Amino acid sequence: DGADDAAKPDAAADADDADDGNAKAAAAFNELSILLNETLPQCFNAERADECAAKFCFHNTKSGRKRLVRALFACPRQALELLPMYARVAAVLDVGSLKEVAPALCDELRREFRGLYRKKSVHTLELRLRNVRFLAELVKFGAAPPSLAFGCLKACLDDFAGPNVDVTCALLEGCGRYLAHAPHTKSRAHNLLEIMMRLKKAKAFDAR
Repeated sequence: DGADDAAKPDAAADADDADDGNAKAAAAFNELSILLNETLPQCFNAERADECAAKFCFHNTKSGRKRLVRALFACPRQALELLPMYARVAAVLDVGSLKEVAPALCDELRREFRGLYRKKSVHTLELRLRNVRFLAELVKFGAAPPSLAFGCLKACLDDFAGPNVDVTCALLEGCGRYLAHAPHTKSRAHNLLEIMMRLKKAKAFDAR
């Protein structure tokens, strides 16, 4: 009986510790929810984006990083002006254990590009333009490899018609100047631009 009585305080302490841990986990979850759902969509300038990235460092867990990637990927369609700042957040966090955030975001955008590309529908043009504009911003911030932009460009030039023309123009508008001037990309960028100009001369396009 004495042993049982001695064990009771220990069991109570363990229960209190468990409750404490659960409360802290719930609080951290809620804090991250506020950061991703309320603070992130208000990152209309570099200062706010940097502050948001800094605050996320206090939630740097595997599940937290996954939630961040989902939140960045889900940038509001009606707020395209946020894309550069969302890309900035991914770039600022591209260090240490956080280095998986930018590649995971790029993978999501690559999959979306391929899925929308295969559909070849004018009804998905808005989504496709948003997709490549986001990719372009990530490339300029160094958070996405230039090869990702080149792959998208080549895919569009391989079937240079309809919505693919608009997508090509949006991607070049977003990061074409960067690719054409950066020492490690300018040669390939110029080659693709030459291909595009030849295609433009060979085909009749409507006025846009």
